[in-house]
Amino acid sequence: MNNAIDNALEAIRHANPVPDPVDLADAMLRSDVFLTATKETSMNIDTNQPTHETAPPTQSGSRRNVLALVGAFAVTVVVVVGAAVLLASGDGGEVSPAATSEPVSEVELGPVTSFENIAGTTYEYQGLGQVGYLHFFEDGTYHWSSNRDLVEDRPTAIYETRFEGTKIFVTQTKGICLGMGFPDSTYEIHLLENGNLEFVAIEDPCALRLSTMPGEYAPVP
Repeated sequence: MNNAIDNALEAIRHANPVPDPVDLADAMLRSDVFLTATKETSMNIDTNQPTHETAPPTQSGSRRNVLALVGAFAVTVVVVVGAAVLLASGDGGEVSPAATSEPVSEVELGPVTSFENIAGTTYEYQGLGQVGYLHFFEDGTYHWSSNRDLVEDRPTAIYETRFEGTKIFVTQTKGICLGMGFPDSTYEIHLLENGNLEFVAIEDPCALRLSTMPGEYAPVP
């Protein structure tokens, strides 16, 4: 009976072995050492972890901020001054002729003293019941014709002129008054405000010329 019990207990011990007390104590000691080492490693990691603190602004950063403010102020001043110039110029910023450096040439009104400003142009008579055209040349001559297409190349009359002050001494080199013995006459030419020319007779012995020459003429486009 006792042998059977001993055999059963031996079989149970083999099926569920119990660790030796010495081995168990050693395992527990190793576990404590592992936990301690793990805790120390964790503390070292926390201690060595770099911190992210915000660095105080440096002197160069402050200087950049000041320069940025100065630049913004300068831009504002330029914009204000530019707007003032545009308003002062008027008409959407267009500069008036008085503000330009180039002089503005103006044709003086009143008696003409040369053909400089009217040379190369054709004028049409503006009176009633008469048709006539005048064309002026740079050499001081002018032509007269009742036909616009012929006044330059095939005129009815040709006149050479000589200026003395505001007076024009006219010598006819082609036309009916030349054949009548009245080649010379004296006139004045006035520039009017509307851009027209006015022939004013000072002295003319030819009645036919007096009936066709004096009067107002408008420039032909």
